[in-house]
Amino acid sequence: MHLRNWCPCGRAGGPLEGQCSCSPKDIERYAARLSGPLVDRIDMHVNVGAVSLDALNTAEPSETSAAIRARVAQARRQRAERVAIDGALASRGHSALHAGLDRDARTMLRTAASSIGLSARAYACVARVARTIAALEGVSLITAAHVAEALRYRAAPIDSASRQ
Repeated sequence: MHLRNWCPCGRAGGPLEGQCSCSPKDIERYAARLSGPLVDRIDMHVNVGAVSLDALNTAEPSETSAAIRARVAQARRQRAERVAIDGALASRGHSALHAGLDRDARTMLRTAASSIGLSARAYACVARVARTIAALEGVSLITAAHVAEALRYRAAPIDSASRQ
């Protein structure tokens, strides 16, 4: 797990980074509150640092909530259709885990699983998150780019180097 933003005082890793008063031992003890198996069950990990007031005041307009809502509704409709199809495949003994992954995406997922030691649960989670990313883009084919993005949301292993 990448714990750069996680410390008891909450200032590490953001604009106030220099003001963090936590010792490495404090950060390690703070990180140990979550067990590895529990962290493995969290599908997405995103570091979100504090935003400076200047950045808030000069922020560019982004995608509207209505546009995001429409994309999510479409992705949910696609998922409902896919669940019906996946259920039919499963009843015939086929695995739906790789359904929709192109060859490069499948290769990337297998390579990542062996190189970073993904558990079976994490492997399936990355495939599901990649499928969701593709659906939010409005495409049905899951590419290596979708898998790469999904892998970025996995927690990094806990080690002292990731906290610096």
